[in-house]
Order: sequence, then C-alpha cells, then structure tokens
Amino acid sequence: MNKTLIKSYYMDFIQKEIRNQDLCMRKSVANFADLIISFIIDYEDMQDLKELDYSMIKRIVKSKETDNIQYTLHLLALEPYDVLNWVFYIESEDFYEPKREYIKKEELAEILNNKNFYNPLTDMKVSKEEFSRLVNTVFRVSDNFIKKVSDHSIGDNVL
Repeated sequence: MNKTLIKSYYMDFIQKEIRNQDLCMRKSVANFADLIISFIIDYEDMQDLKELDYSMIKRIVKSKETDNIQYTLHLLALEPYDVLNWVFYIESEDFYEPKREYIKKEELAEILNNKNFYNPLTDMKVSKEEFSRLVNTVFRVSDNFIKKVSDHSIGDNVL
C-alpha cells in the first residue's frame, strides 16, 4: 500500500472542495484531513475503526476548532471519496445494561425533514432539543475506503 499515493488522492479532492474558503480555513481543514487520513492508514487494522467519536477526532487533529473539524468530517464523508461514514445511534439510559439502537441515515433524514421527533427506543414523541440530545454521532472508516486501499485501486481506472 503506497500511503503517499493514497493521501495524495484524497487530499487532492479536499483541496478542490476548500479552494473557495478563506486561507485560515483552508489551512486548518487541509491539516485536519491530512491528520485523520494519516491516522486511519497508519492504524494497524483500519477495519477496527468502527467508532471514532468527536473527542477522539479532536485528539487526532490536536484541536478544538469545532466548525473546521465538522467541515472536515463532512468532506471526508462525501461520496465517492468517502473515507468515513456517519453512524447515528441512540442509547438507553439503563446504567446496568444500556441498549444501543442504530439509526439509518434515511430514517434520520425522514425524522428531520418531517420534524417528527421521537425516541426510537420508546417511540414516544420528543422535542427537537430532546431528540438532538438523544442521538449520538460517531464515524467509522467506510467500506469503500477500505476496499480502495486494499485493492490498491487508488488512482487506477477502477475509480
């Protein structure tokens, strides 16, 4: 696996996406993307990276610039260059046996678009604020990224 080629391929995409942003944001987002991609490709087994939360990502990028981190994560999740996938879940508040239920992107989009907020564990209607508090977001390395890296198809005509 040629790590330089992999990073270059994805960083070219990031550079194109941020070209119209101000210089400070371009530097920050490019740096964050580079650090996150490096972390993933240097990880012993990237398939094990199933839940990267915001606190872990903040440690990877060594920053608390929430807006730029979120923009970077957005770019890293865009298809067909998706390095990461968004993962949404809700967890019961049962201290001894918390139950976790994952929410599909389509279901979440429908809830948000229809403004029909409910607790997926209880099906009880909740406020927008309560729904926002209930839903957790993490990221996982996308199967698409793992496949491209494993197949060495970065930069080939396969893309």
